[in-house]
Amino acid sequence: MFVHTARDANDGAAWAEQDAELGLFDAFFASLSMILVSEIGDETFIIAALMAMRHPKSIVLSGALSALVVMTVRDTAASVASTSFVLR
Repeated sequence: MFVHTARDANDGAAWAEQDAELGLFDAFFASLSMILVSEIGDETFIIAALMAMRHPKSIVLSGALSALVVMTVRDTAASVASTSFVLR
């Protein structure tokens, strides 16, 4: 879907057509996964800016905010679990 292999001269038009068909879910998933992979940190702004160049800005923003919520919940759960484990 997002990873393209080496292109032949014959199928260049097919790749261009496939790139034009990327939709709402593709943009949301791409921005969410890129931010989750890179962790929330200094790279977030750069990745969101790069994703916004290719996909709709509102979708990239919603993906970035979703990743922030997921990472916050995950880190909070890990903190609570580790604190309760240490205090026992």
